[in-house]
Amino acid sequence: MLTKEQHIAHWLRTSEEDELTMNSLFKDGRYTHSLFFGHLYLEKICKALWIKNNEGNTPPFIHNLVKLLPSPDQTGLTDQEMIFLNRLNEYQLSGRYPEYTDSLKKLLQKNLLPIAYKPLNLSVNVYEKRSDEVYFRLHSRMQQAGCTF
Repeated sequence: MLTKEQHIAHWLRTSEEDELTMNSLFKDGRYTHSLFFGHLYLEKICKALWIKNNEGNTPPFIHNLVKLLPSPDQTGLTDQEMIFLNRLNEYQLSGRYPEYTDSLKKLLQKNLLPIAYKPLNLSVNVYEKRSDEVYFRLHSRMQQAGCTF
């Protein structure tokens, strides 16, 4: 049986693998799937944080990033970062359901992903940076709380 720390380490390790996949897909121009793995990358750290903040070691079987997190004051995330997570929730569907993938592919272009980041005025070049900022803020919060990996 795994300890709480081992469960957390598992989610963080696999999150880092998904970050590599996200970056690789992005470089290959596979933006729809890059968005999906960007969501997965952040979902896994949210699940690690859920385990840290709860008695159980099995996070809920949901994919909503915001619902997995404790309140914003406990995560240290800004309002803009919470908006980003809410918006990113839409793209986890693209990797799971083909009808969403097809419609999303029509909207994505090589230079910009306007539909993805219109509320934040984010270009595709900012996407990875914003994902990393959120990831590292959540990871830092876990370390401040005494989690070692």
